[in-house]
Amino acid sequence: MSRQFGHGPLDFRSMPYAIKVLVVTNAAVFLLSMVVGGEFTRLFGLVPAKVIGERWVWQPFTYLFLHGNFFHLLFNLFALWMFGMPVIANWGPREFVKYFFLTGVGAGLVSVAAAPSSTSVIIGASGAVYGLLVAFAMLFPEAVVYLYFFFPIKAKHMAILFGLMEFFAGASASNPASARLAHLSGMVIGYVYIRWWWVAEVRI
Repeated sequence: MSRQFGHGPLDFRSMPYAIKVLVVTNAAVFLLSMVVGGEFTRLFGLVPAKVIGERWVWQPFTYLFLHGNFFHLLFNLFALWMFGMPVIANWGPREFVKYFFLTGVGAGLVSVAAAPSSTSVIIGASGAVYGLLVAFAMLFPEAVVYLYFFFPIKAKHMAILFGLMEFFAGASASNPASARLAHLSGMVIGYVYIRWWWVAEVRI
């Protein structure tokens, strides 16, 4: 039986500390990137050729905190709140943070492996956010959320829909290290981790 899922109005004060830190860090880095300019993005965004050729090994981590524009940032922070709140309530902050970076950094590494010579810059926490969507859908598969605020859909169906959208969009992309690959990789890594590794840890 489906149900409408909700966790109260959006209130920064009620957010768990881990989510607050992620929100503030993303917002602060976005403002800093607006001030510093393109060189900041090139240095801390994910450029596969730089990671492989020049050993800029911090990029698969730091790219998570950069965003191209205000709406990119807003979408990711809203999704972080929407899916992150119930997930962190179920798992606790330590497991939540580990999962966030596992899916986010993992998605970045897949992008590097897929196109090690690419000079395109990948930015954004979307890989981790899509991973959170998968976690939410696996924990609360029958929960009903409103897609784009208007269309009710079960969480499990929403995850499948977004996964298919990213797959077909990525298949048509000219650059194999596109952001679409990072999104889909975050979902796959999250699914594999929850389906096998995390469940095994709980049973132990």
